[in-house]
Amino acid sequence: MLRRVLLSGFVSACVVAAGCGSGEDSENTDASGHAYLFVQSAAEGTHRAGELNLTGIAPTTTWFTTRPDRQSGDVPHDVFIESWSQSADSFTDDPPNAGLVFTSGGEQSVAVVELTEPSLTNGEFRYRIRVLDGEVPESLSDVAVFIDSGGLMQLVAYGAQDVPPN
Repeated sequence: MLRRVLLSGFVSACVVAAGCGSGEDSENTDASGHAYLFVQSAAEGTHRAGELNLTGIAPTTTWFTTRPDRQSGDVPHDVFIESWSQSADSFTDDPPNAGLVFTSGGEQSVAVVELTEPSLTNGEFRYRIRVLDGEVPESLSDVAVFIDSGGLMQLVAYGAQDVPPN
């Protein structure tokens, strides 16, 4: 069930991301013209007062490129968080959009959010979010977050060099 929800969510998030301007003409490409997405998944989440908490998270943040190379890899969560503010075009200066795919009340939904103030404490992700499209309920399950790469190209380079690819 979770695999079907995540696959369906992935397709939905890619459609949302494509509609938000990602792709080869975007600022979110590297020198080779590849766009990147980062994926984080969690068993459960809560949303209250603009704060998204994710629990039961996967062991790493996964990244992948657009066609034709179809590169992918994993980055430790702490490296992802540390890299948030370290590039010239950082997420601190220009927060990323994300497709938030989840199940709530037995129904799968997608919302587009802006992510800020990330933290990782006791195996739990926490973000401040601003909802751009859709609705985010207080209780979520089977959560996947598809994050645009923006200024984190350096993180992808780190992941490609120091973390074994999938």
